[in-house]
Formats: sequence, C-alpha cells, structure tokens
Amino acid sequence: MRCVIVCYSTTGNTRLVADRIAIALGQRGIETHVRDAAREPRFDDLGAYDIVGFGTPTMAWKPSWGFYEVVGLVPRQENLVPSFVFCTSGGQPINTLRTMARLVTEKNFLVIDGLEVTAEVNWPVARQFGEKGQGSVGKPDEGDLEAVASFAHKIADRLFAKNWKAKVFDFRVSALHVIGKRAGPKELRRVMGTKRVDRKRCIQCSTCALGCVARAISLRPYPAFSKRCIGCWACYNNCPTEAITTTVTGGRGRYRGPALRRRE
Repeated sequence: MRCVIVCYSTTGNTRLVADRIAIALGQRGIETHVRDAAREPRFDDLGAYDIVGFGTPTMAWKPSWGFYEVVGLVPRQENLVPSFVFCTSGGQPINTLRTMARLVTEKNFLVIDGLEVTAEVNWPVARQFGEKGQGSVGKPDEGDLEAVASFAHKIADRLFAKNWKAKVFDFRVSALHVIGKRAGPKELRRVMGTKRVDRKRCIQCSTCALGCVARAISLRPYPAFSKRCIGCWACYNNCPTEAITTTVTGGRGRYRGPALRRRE
C-alpha cells in the first residue's frame, strides 16, 4: 500500500508531524512519501495512492492561506480517495480540521480522521514580547510525537480494514472563528508591515523564494515581494542571515523551528 502526505509547513512543525506519521506508517508496511507543497507542488497523481494525508499550520485560527492555495491546485478526483488531515497550532486551532475536511471533501477525498498538534507559537508579532508570546515553548515534544505515531497506527488499522467511515468534526463556537474568517491575505500582510531586505546580510540563497507557497517572492537579485504574499512570515522566520525585517517587528521574535529539530 502507498500513502502520500501533502504537507504545507512554514517553519517546520507541520513537517515534523508529517515525517513522524510517515515513519509510523512505514513501520506498518505502508510506503509513505511526504511531499512539500511549496517545493514540490505536484498534485495530479494523488488518486494513484491508497490514502492521502493533508497537513497545514493554523494561522488566524483557521488553515493557513497557503493551504487554501494548495487545495486550489488539487484536481477533483474521479474516484473517492481515502484521506486524513492534521494541523499544528499555537494552541487554538478552533475549526481548522473541520475547514480542511470541507475543502478536501469538495475535491472528492473522504476524510476518515484528523489530528491537532500543539506547537510553540511562531508568529513574530507575538514572539517579540518574550516568553509570554511564545506559547507552549518546546512543543511539540517527544510525548506529542508519540501521540502522532499512535494516530498513524490508527490510520493504518483503518486502511487495512477498509474502514472508510467519514470523520465528523464538531463545530467549535468561538469569537476567534469569526475573527479568523475576516482575516484574509490582505489583512495578514498589513499586520506584517512593510518587508525590507538588508542587502549587506542577504546572501541570495533563495530560501525565502523556494519556501513561499504563494510564489510571492522573486530574486532581482535580492528578494522582492509581490501582493500575492499571504502574510505567513515563513520568509522572515527562515532567513538564515536574518536579512528580512519588517516595520512592525524589526528583526525581533523570529522562530527557528521545532526544538526537537534544532537539537538534531
């Protein structure tokens, strides 16, 4: 059996979860490939897999706009394809899984289960104020990843049993859900302020452009930002030389990825 996980990750937490799911499924004899949606945007072969996973970070209490971009590129499947969804968040995913399930169901995927994983806050606007803005520091930890593996084994059990009952995600009533619905790319860009590039620091490595799922960054030869920007902060957080700054945060509050990966 084969599985592909379409993973959109801005700073590595969602990718960490995807990789752990892939390892656990592999232990069950399910060949699993994790596909980075920004660097490997191929979606025309998803129907050839026995099951497809979709992963995204939560931003503004809903799936990142990058995930909307990704699903928009996925063709509607001719036959119903089993799938699962998962998200990472700073602790308030609200209705992220429910929205993810709705979006992929519209493309003829049958969502059989979902998983929420708490991660350290990676939003520089909050992080610039220190520990209080960083949320669950050190998350996800090994205990969280053990739960991720258990989730994957449950998916494997259902795959082998051909138990294709759709998962229903209950609606969570929250004011944050309403606020999130009103936060589109334009509003998220405004919160970032104006992005600037320090040419003395920039090494033109293309990390920012390659990791931009919205294809909003071009090198001329230094990074230039278009209005396609969805305000995800990936370029700011991932710049290896901290050359990218904004008028809102300066260079403060950067998130360097999962603590577990930093220790590897």
